[in-house]
Amino acid sequence: MYKKIFSLFSLTLLSFFLIPASLHYVFAYSGGLLHGKTLNVGDWIRSINGTTTKATDGDESTSVNLMPRMAHIYATDTIWYKFTSPQSIESYQVKGGSSLVLRFFDSAGNIIYTSYVQADGIKHYITKVDNVYYASLENEDMWSGSTVYEFDVFGVEIKDTFPPSEVGNFTANVGKVPQTTIDLAFTNPSDIDFAGTKIYLNGVLNATLDKTKTSYSISNLQPNTNYNIKITTFDTSGNESNGVTKAVKTLSFSDITNLNLFPAAYSILAQWTNPSDQSFLVTIQPLHRKSLRDRVYFCSPCLY
Repeated sequence: MYKKIFSLFSLTLLSFFLIPASLHYVFAYSGGLLHGKTLNVGDWIRSINGTTTKATDGDESTSVNLMPRMAHIYATDTIWYKFTSPQSIESYQVKGGSSLVLRFFDSAGNIIYTSYVQADGIKHYITKVDNVYYASLENEDMWSGSTVYEFDVFGVEIKDTFPPSEVGNFTANVGKVPQTTIDLAFTNPSDIDFAGTKIYLNGVLNATLDKTKTSYSISNLQPNTNYNIKITTFDTSGNESNGVTKAVKTLSFSDITNLNLFPAAYSILAQWTNPSDQSFLVTIQPLHRKSLRDRVYFCSPCLY
């Protein structure tokens, strides 16, 4: 009798120790938008006073501690993540302490969802929230810290079909020296997914600039010529704006002044005053080609 009881107890004990360690993690956290991501630690979104992966590694044996709300000055009561493109979120999964608040924000940092979470490690569904750019989990307890073992949100990425805003303060100044250059200046939009600008000259792409550039010069143009210049913006999803356009006319070359001709037996001496332009072209065309060949002088600058 005792042998049977001992054998049954031994088998039960052995079975307990033979349970796979993976069963310790009862709830699966993989497949979420935050799984494996590095979270920022701060007191609000855009506040970074550290980073952690302990709440997104799928392992409930690791954790991150959030300070109490009264310790806001230490800026470690919130973990948050910034998505590179807008997300549509319809559920969350949190394993941790009490007083944890989940918030979603749009691209401008405005709160579009806030709620206390059920931090029991089970996936909980919410009314779908679109255009989420930031997700945060914050400890709202004024006096006690809170431990977060796992934090994830789930949803489907929204295909971005909206182009960024247009450039502002667009100016196009014609160069005086040389007259064949147009200098462009502008300010870039503040869209979070803004990637760069494209410059079009008379409808043809002339240049593609990255998001750090706010000026550009178009050179080797024709003098005294009309041009249409358009600047468009594009984002990380490839969306391109309609663009803003300016009509610009390059300057014409200045004429020489004080032209005097002094004929001789077999030649004509020409004297004149050069224009103030630093680069110009002087062409001499005689009325009678039999007596004098055409001569072209390239001056940059030149004196006669």
